[in-house]
Order: sequence, then structure tokens, then C-alpha cells
Amino acid sequence: MSQRKTLIPHRKIAIAEPALLTLADAAQAVRAATDLTDRQRQEIVSAIKTFGRVVERQLDTVPLQPELIRELLASAPFARSGMTQGRWTNIRSLLLKGCVLAGMKRFSGRSDHAMSIEWASLLMPLPQRPDFIGISPFARYCSQRGIGPKDVSQEVFDAYGGDLITLGTRSRPREAWLSLLRAWNHRVNIDPTWPQVTLAYADKRVSYRLPWTLFPSTLKEDVDAMVSTSMRPPNR
Repeated sequence: MSQRKTLIPHRKIAIAEPALLTLADAAQAVRAATDLTDRQRQEIVSAIKTFGRVVERQLDTVPLQPELIRELLASAPFARSGMTQGRWTNIRSLLLKGCVLAGMKRFSGRSDHAMSIEWASLLMPLPQRPDFIGISPFARYCSQRGIGPKDVSQEVFDAYGGDLITLGTRSRPREAWLSLLRAWNHRVNIDPTWPQVTLAYADKRVSYRLPWTLFPSTLKEDVDAMVSTSMRPPNR
């Protein structure tokens, strides 16, 4: 006698995604940190709360995402709250310490990691500005990852820029990325002993420009005429 097989219906198991850490979690992590003094804990928690008040956001609504933190810091109306630039700079520093304690990944672009001998030898003869200043953070980044000057490629450059923008807390990461590009390509053009890899900058920001073909031809004619008129030297 054959046994009847029982079919078990397929079940979808919902797996909860890990919740994003927020500034509230950062404050809690600081309070629980055993390697800080009482004064340090108080100062960092106070800075986190002050930041929340200045940007008018509840701490549990601000995720620990470097891009967002950077944007909020850049646009914060701290002067309206009666703070000086020096006081705000101190709050920024303490805030970032708290965020890192809570697990936020941070990439400053100003790594303190020592350069490898290869990188140090390459950069030592460079003028301080703009070449050394523009390239040295990238050299430390590569040294930390075991990437030598001869191993630099467009992929390495793009990875550095991606980390600088998405994980960095510098106020103008794209400008730092472009400074590296200009300094690197300058060395390629004038120094035949420099790694001969010309780097390119790919702006991945979304553009909302519409082509002229979507508008009446008369509109473009009017705009061209207006631009032409504005470029004429004034009559004397």
C-alpha cells in the first residue's frame, strides 16, 4: 500500500532588516563607553543634543549616515543660536566622535596612516602646493590598502572618490577629489617618471537638464539672442 505524500505549502519567511543606527543610539553608546571619563561622556552627549537642537531634528530621526550628517553640519544655522564658529567646530568634532563610537563608518580623506616607502619616495620631491597637498591623502589611502603608485588605476581613483563622498565628513569632498585629479594629471603631463595613468572624473550626480528638442525652437532662438546681447560690450 503506497503512502500518500503530504505537500507542505511554501512559506515566505520575513527577515527583518537591521534597523539604522541614529543619533539617539550614538548618545546611548557614549553613555555606556567605559574608555571615556565622565567629563568626556558629558561633553560628547551634550554636543549631540546641541546639534539636534540647532538642526531642529529629533535624535532618533537622524540616521548615522556620513552623507546626511555632513549635509546637516554644512547647512546648520549655528550662528542663529548665538554660537561662534569656534564653538560650532568643537561641537562638530565631539559629534563625530560620538557617531564613530556608535559604529558609524567614517572616512575623513585626511588619513593619519603612514605612507609606504614607495609613495613617500614619489611624493617627497613635489612642491607643497598644490601637488603634495592634493595627492598625499590619496597616497595614505593607497598605502593603507597595499596599493603602490604603479598599481593606481581609474578603478582605484573612483573607489577613493566614492569613499570620500559616501563615508566622508569633509564639507567639500568633491573639491578634494578634483584637487587630486588635477594634481595627479599635472604630474603625468610634466614628469615622465610619474605613473602614466591619466585619471578622469565621472560626475555621478543626477542631472535634471532637459534637451532643447523638448521645447519650441523659438524659445532657444530667444535665449540665444538674449545671451548674445548680454555679451556685447557696452556702448561708450
